[in-house]
Amino acid sequence: MGTEKLLDKLTNLLNAKRRKQIKQHDSLKKLLKKLKKRQEKHKKLLAAKKDPEGRKRIERTLKVIYTQRKKGIKLYKDITDDLKGKNK
Repeated sequence: MGTEKLLDKLTNLLNAKRRKQIKQHDSLKKLLKKLKKRQEKHKKLLAAKKDPEGRKRIERTLKVIYTQRKKGIKLYKDITDDLKGKNK
């Protein structure tokens, strides 16, 4: 196989990775917005809730949402840096 064919294959592979990253980036952005809205909604519910069991359940849900958003934001930033070429 010639050098040009190898370079073409490499370019196609890299572009496929980039397309996948862009798609994942867009999906993460939408998902993070939804999680933020859900987090705000649960904070309001928590403020309005008086019974201890209900508050505990909402607090657990908030903790899970917060943790998942934190992981998602880190991944989003990593992908953004990769797309901009800051990593490696």
